Amino acid sequence: MYNNCLSALLAAGLLSSMLGTWPLELRAEEAPAQALRVIDLETAIRRAWSNAPALNMAEDAIRSMQAEELQEGVFPNPEISVGVDDFNNVVYRRQEGDYEISYNLSQLIELGGKRSARQKLATQATLVTQREYEIQRQDLRLAVVTAFVEVMGAQENLMVVQDQFKLAQQALHAASCKAEAGKVPNLEAKKAEIALSRTLLLQERAQRNLGLTKKRLSAIWGSNCPDFDGVWLPFYEICPLPTLHSLCARLQNQGANPDLAKLEAEAEAACAAETLERAKKIPDVVLSAGYNQYRLGNNSVSVGISFPLPIFDRNQGHICRAQWDLQQVLDAQQAELNRLHLALADAHEEWTNAYQDAHILKEEVLPMTLAAFENSKEGYLQGKTDYLDLLDTQRTYFETHEEYIKVLVDYHQKQAVIQRIVGYKD
Repeated sequence: MYNNCLSALLAAGLLSSMLGTWPLELRAEEAPAQALRVIDLETAIRRAWSNAPALNMAEDAIRSMQAEELQEGVFPNPEISVGVDDFNNVVYRRQEGDYEISYNLSQLIELGGKRSARQKLATQATLVTQREYEIQRQDLRLAVVTAFVEVMGAQENLMVVQDQFKLAQQALHAASCKAEAGKVPNLEAKKAEIALSRTLLLQERAQRNLGLTKKRLSAIWGSNCPDFDGVWLPFYEICPLPTLHSLCARLQNQGANPDLAKLEAEAEAACAAETLERAKKIPDVVLSAGYNQYRLGNNSVSVGISFPLPIFDRNQGHICRAQWDLQQVLDAQQAELNRLHLALADAHEEWTNAYQDAHILKEEVLPMTLAAFENSKEGYLQGKTDYLDLLDTQRTYFETHEEYIKVLVDYHQKQAVIQRIVGYKD
């Protein structure tokens, strides 16, 4: 009777411990149906994009640049002037002599395509601001994914520790029964009690860690208190990795990576700035027309044209500066591309290592530790092994599963880093 009770207890404990691998994966997949306030990754990303102050500021900057673009396209206003010759005589009529009242209208005519060049420069400046917005958007997505995966890992780790705690409770009960029956010394029950206290400590630590990671995630979208109970992600799904060559080919497409896209827009803006400076070396013309009214008659009409002679100032200094500004942007493009290739190679190496570690742990190490735990359990039931052997194999199994979770967290985070480098498309 006693052996049957003990076998049932340890079998239940073993079933609980086996929730550390494949059953845990099923629970992770079924989490949305079991929790009331569980959010997925896309929901978290949308919340961050909707509430992040930095993105709101970037949108305001885009609208500001669009207004500047509108202003650069308008024509200069005409000027009107009225002048009186011998004003003192007109006002006080001290003499009967002649005086003159002049009415003049003038209009600045921009030559060399200055207005269209300013418009193009403003358009490119708006595009640069839009690219900056996309950079902040993708950086925010990376921050959300990183924090979200941390929450998912802490959530799964808490489940493992809870299973370990349940098994420790059952093992303590079994050891106490054997000690009371005189099968084992009381020291064995004391060891089981110590193991239970340790797992309780681990459970409380895992709960605190989960709460901290949830606060970090909710802080990204400006919430001081998490308004969700858990998160959901296909955490245990890992896919074969793309080759580094294919990722580098995607990186070469400068429209995909927002940093390279911004530098491309800055290069176009620098070209537009150079075009504008070259247009400025062509002098503008002021056309004027006037009407001169005399008291004694003989009124007259006048027309005129004026423009500066480009003898000394031909805007050569600003043209030279614009050329060097363009070259600086082109050099920055190459430097950024080299940096991204290096970062991509490092991230791909780490991603590959995480994938291989996760695959080995799932397919080889976890089944081996589970088999060792089962053998130890059977030996303990038959009196062939002591409680320390059972406790050691149990601890090894759960520690291996915790390591598996850490590797999966690293896998998903490195995947997000690579998506940020090569450019993530919604």
